[in-house]
Amino acid sequence: MTSDTLLDGLRIWIVEDEILFFQLLKRIIERGGGVVQRHSASLAEALKNAHHEDCDFALLDVQLGREHVFPVLEVLERRGLPFALVTGLPRSMIPEDCLAYPLILKPFGRDDFFFKIAQALQSYKMLDKAPSLLAAYKDRINEEDS
Repeated sequence: MTSDTLLDGLRIWIVEDEILFFQLLKRIIERGGGVVQRHSASLAEALKNAHHEDCDFALLDVQLGREHVFPVLEVLERRGLPFALVTGLPRSMIPEDCLAYPLILKPFGRDDFFFKIAQALQSYKMLDKAPSLLAAYKDRINEEDS
C-alpha cells in the first residue's frame, strides 16, 4: 500500500494559526490521499465552524495565538467527531485532560502523523473512514492499546 492512498479521501478540517505549518499539513494530507475540507486560523472562526463542520476528522492546534483550542475540542467531543491535537508546546504545558487525546507533537514524522490519525479513528470506532490507513497501522494501534 502506498502512502498516497492511505487516507482514502478522508475529509479533514485543520485548525491552525500558522500559515506555513498549515501548508505543510495540507501537503502531507493531500499526498496521503486525504482532502483538506476547511481551514480555520482563529479560535473565533473555529468555534463558529465546530458546531456544523461536515468533515471526517479534525486536526486542532492546541494554541491559536494567545488562546487555547479547548472550547472547540469540547464541541467536537459532544458531536463525536474524531480529532487529534497538534502542538509545539512541551507536554508539561498541556493540560492533563488533553493528554488522553491523540497528540501530534511538533516536529513530527509522516509515520507518526498518520498513526495518530489512525489511532483517533479507531478510538472513535470510525472503522469505515480511511480503511487503508487503519489496516496499515492495525498492529501498532493494538500494541499501544495493550
